[in-house]
Amino acid sequence: MKISIVIPNWNGIGKIEKNLPAALKVKGVDEVILVDDASTDQSVEIIKKNFPEIKLLWQKENKGFSATVNFGVKEAQGEIVYLLNNDAKPSEDSLIRVLDHFGSKKVFSVGCNTGGNWSWAKFENGFFWHFMTPQLGKPAVHQTLWASGGSGVFRKNIWESLGGFDEIYKPFYEEDVDLGYRATKRGYINIWEPASFVEHHMEPGVISQHHSRLEIS
Repeated sequence: MKISIVIPNWNGIGKIEKNLPAALKVKGVDEVILVDDASTDQSVEIIKKNFPEIKLLWQKENKGFSATVNFGVKEAQGEIVYLLNNDAKPSEDSLIRVLDHFGSKKVFSVGCNTGGNWSWAKFENGFFWHFMTPQLGKPAVHQTLWASGGSGVFRKNIWESLGGFDEIYKPFYEEDVDLGYRATKRGYINIWEPASFVEHHMEPGVISQHHSRLEIS
């Protein structure tokens, strides 16, 4: 089973230098793709100079998170695509437990453990609710309704059949929840795997650095 890591980037030069080495050490990966979303910093130059093993793609105009990820997934050679934000640092063995789940053809995605379980979701009173639950006792594998687009693993052929992230969500947020919801409606399964560790949100992200709280809300 061939596996591709896809990392979107926009003006994340410091995060690239800090976190790309960890992505390159993940066991079982066949290629690492970084898609630059028309950065105005030196991201592209730094990647070319310091990370020649990376497959670098770039867009001439800024298109937002969904379009950037969709571009990367389209170009990925893997049957399984591991999405990582540029501020995410995966453990070397983060794929070991995840890949077992894909033995079932019904499994579309597996979310990684970032230290807070945001993958719980439910339908209630006509609304789709997604939320974090306290880590009480030993966290367990469970079926959920979505996996994070910043630290999740996806089956490419199902991704393509669903049309990937809906680009109406430009520039960012909720595209992964929407995709998981659409997959669930089609009868596919999303899983959360506590044994797959990814450090995420260790510092302010690119979004919070470039957009106000009002814009994000």
